[in-house]
Amino acid sequence: MSKMDRLIDAKLDAFVTRYPVLNAPTGGSELQLAGIAIEKEKERFDFKNFSNCKPPEFHGEMNPLTNMRWIDEIEETFMICECPERLKVIFAAHQMKGRAHEWGDVQVKAHGFEVASKFSWKTFREMFTEKFAPIAEIDKLRIEFLALQQGPRSIAEFTGS
Repeated sequence: MSKMDRLIDAKLDAFVTRYPVLNAPTGGSELQLAGIAIEKEKERFDFKNFSNCKPPEFHGEMNPLTNMRWIDEIEETFMICECPERLKVIFAAHQMKGRAHEWGDVQVKAHGFEVASKFSWKTFREMFTEKFAPIAEIDKLRIEFLALQQGPRSIAEFTGS
């Protein structure tokens, strides 16, 4: 049993102990919480499940459109492989290489491992966007796009068709 599996077991056992009224056995490895069956995620999900979906890597490019596309693609990967919320930041961080990986290391050092290891996906996404797709850059691209003009050529001439 891996360290991660032991940690998950401990957290799940602590939850069941703390909220016994909300948990009623439904058979197998399921618990009943407010009427919703929850499978033990650790028994059905690991990094291999995630990597089999061929998640994109991110190298820290400074192109806000490319960077937001990476966020969309990694979120799509999470959806396809049914990645548990608790693993999203860890798995996404693993896909960060080069400059992006260095940025991640700085975040861990700045916030401390205990805090950084508990970031929600929403928090990670906000921090990522602030660094790699700042609003000012997105606004600048939006203004450039809105200022585009076709000029005197027809659409067929412009597109070469």
